[in-house]
Amino acid sequence: MNSLWKIAPEIAENLAKKYAGRESIQKRYIPPLDCLWNDVLMFCPVPPDRLMQIFRDAGYDLEPKRWLKIAIARLELQNTAIYFSKNRAYGDHSVDDSDFARLDQVDFASLTQVPDALRAHIQSARSENRQPFMFVGVPHVLYKGELLLDEIEIVEF
Repeated sequence: MNSLWKIAPEIAENLAKKYAGRESIQKRYIPPLDCLWNDVLMFCPVPPDRLMQIFRDAGYDLEPKRWLKIAIARLELQNTAIYFSKNRAYGDHSVDDSDFARLDQVDFASLTQVPDALRAHIQSARSENRQPFMFVGVPHVLYKGELLLDEIEIVEF
């Protein structure tokens, strides 16, 4: 988003709203990529149909969303890291260096499953009558670079 503020501030402002009350996240340092959280593109390794289904199964009536489907092979290895969204107390947005790994240090296939931490977060939010976050406990693929959109598939779930 840091680059987006310069070229499309109205879009960046809209995207920044998802960090309301969690603004400190935007300044997280990502050691493997030597940059900040807002300097990277973020992707979810869990297929969107699986992700959306667990919310629907828990009783959340979600409108279909459009997702960009990008093959991991399109990302330059040296510019890609994984952020492990560890199970922390609600509202604890702290991180440490062990929350990050280079892509070549992990088994990517293992990241494509819906984590138990997300299932627990959804159940907890439901019982406390609050809106859950979509990616709690889900590893994030972080990419420092640009991608051309010419070969990217758009899917809807």
